Amino acid sequence: MASPEPLEPDPEMVAHGRQYIWIAIGFLAATSIAVSLLWIYRFGLDRAYLNRVVVRMSLLALLGAFLLQGRAWARWVMVALLLIAMYIAVPVFVRPGAWSREGLPATIPLLAMYLGYVVIARGLLYSKSVRAFFRAHRKRPGPVDR
Repeated sequence: MASPEPLEPDPEMVAHGRQYIWIAIGFLAATSIAVSLLWIYRFGLDRAYLNRVVVRMSLLALLGAFLLQGRAWARWVMVALLLIAMYIAVPVFVRPGAWSREGLPATIPLLAMYLGYVVIARGLLYSKSVRAFFRAHRKRPGPVDR
């Protein structure tokens, strides 16, 4: 029989969980900015695309703020969005010519981004420090007034 988890998580684990979330948000923001700059470089500045970038970065900032507040639903939304992004990216790796000499310069950075998404999703799901961070922010019932 497994021992129950302590009521109060270790403060060091909570700090590591918060640091992991900051790194995850930073990675997602950096990749979003890098992809946007590459798009603008290749296809030019399109007003409609710029609007999508602003919306995407705003949603990332909002979701990141909720993650840092310890909202469990934000954790699951982030994991779901990462899984969707990974599912959408799979055809890029299996398309003809993706691993050829000509296609490799585009495939390698996308593979790095994909692996980053895997690491972030895995950490949000299974990391003990992230779990401790969210447990520390869980609302606990207060004492009963009589």
